[in-house]
Amino acid sequence: MVFRGHNAVHLGDVYNNTGYPFIHAGNGGQFDGLIKFCSQTLKQIDENTVVIPGHGPVSDYQGLVDYIEMLTIIHQQMVALIEEGESL
Repeated sequence: MVFRGHNAVHLGDVYNNTGYPFIHAGNGGQFDGLIKFCSQTLKQIDENTVVIPGHGPVSDYQGLVDYIEMLTIIHQQMVALIEEGESL
């Protein structure tokens, strides 16, 4: 939810800056969908926007940039392992 009058955005459980994300695959959640949503949100805000996570301390634009980068790296590593035939 974007609060334009206050230059703030609340991402709920989509943004967890206390650790790795929880993606509820059983409820339709997808890793690449999480990255896409966060990236689209980033395009709607600016460097002064207050970014409110669902879990963890209040963050900012750069915090969301870093989170997207972390998600992207994890996703790439996960896909590579799947392609190699690794299992859980």
